[in-house]
Amino acid sequence: MSNREIIDYILSNKLKKDEVIKETCIYYDSEESEEVMYIFNNETDLWDDNGKISITSFCDVLPQLSGNIAYKYTYEIISKEQAQKELRQKENLREIERLKSKLSILEEEVKDSE
Repeated sequence: MSNREIIDYILSNKLKKDEVIKETCIYYDSEESEEVMYIFNNETDLWDDNGKISITSFCDVLPQLSGNIAYKYTYEIISKEQAQKELRQKENLREIERLKSKLSILEEEVKDSE
């Protein structure tokens, strides 16, 4: 969904309490990267990692001074359970990377002590 489609979806009261808006931001810099934000709904407010948000958070992407668009937002409606599952997986991957880093540090310490 585009930003206008998600605004229409919200304003039409189609967003249910057990639904989450998955916001994906694709950055067009030297290498394309993406960031995902989950926007939860408690039937009175929308909120994300930064707290309560308003409908104006879904604004149009403005080009940079050079005329290039540096990023693009897309939206998807998923279940609350699916969002929680994706967040757990993301956290597990972060923990794996942290442990790999710690393991490599410990391996270096063992090599240095020999």
